[in-house]
Amino acid sequence: MKPTSVALPSELTERIDQVARDSERSRSYVVRKLLENALTGEDRLRALEAIAAAGLEANAAERASRPRAPNATAIAAAGSTAGHDAVRVHQKIAAGNRK
Repeated sequence: MKPTSVALPSELTERIDQVARDSERSRSYVVRKLLENALTGEDRLRALEAIAAAGLEANAAERASRPRAPNATAIAAAGSTAGHDAVRVHQKIAAGNRK
């Protein structure tokens, strides 16, 4: 093993020492295990992110191949044109009666 020196705040050193005492291990052991677990967690996180990215790509591809559902705004607009046409007709009739 290669020794490494790290300056830590007193509070953190005290917490590490407490864990070492409780587990009947050395401070060096506790710090080494904490670092190993942190690095392992980072590796796991990267792997999970890669899996999630692949899932998102697959989901996007699947969604692109699916037929799109009707657009509610387009349906409402198509249905409302008849009402607008009727209003225009009434406006023309009203305008014609005023002449």
